[in-house]
Amino acid sequence: MMRIDVISQTDAAVVLRVEGWVEDRAEVRVLEEEVAHWLEEGKRVVLTLERLQTLSVEGLRVVHGWRGKPVVLRQVPEYIESLITQFCTAQEPAGGGQP
Repeated sequence: MMRIDVISQTDAAVVLRVEGWVEDRAEVRVLEEEVAHWLEEGKRVVLTLERLQTLSVEGLRVVHGWRGKPVVLRQVPEYIESLITQFCTAQEPAGGGQP
C-alpha cells in the first residue's frame, strides 16, 4: 500500500511525501497522476521518498520519464537510488550517446 501526503506548498513548488510500497499498476498510476496534476498547475514537484519501501519496474519507468521535468527526488533510500540508477543506465542508448 502506498500513501502520498502534501508536506508543503508554495506558489512555485509542492513537496510530496511518498511512503509504502509502489508495486502494482494502480499505485504507479496514482503516483503518476498526482505528479502530473501538480506539474499541470505549473509547480515544481519535490518527492520525499525516505519512507518508500519498494518501487516496481513500472514505477521505475515513470520516474525515468520525469527526467527533464521539474521533478526532484529527495531523501531516496540507498537501495531505491541504486534501482533508479540501474534502470536509467539501462535505458541509455549504447555508446552513451557519443557519435
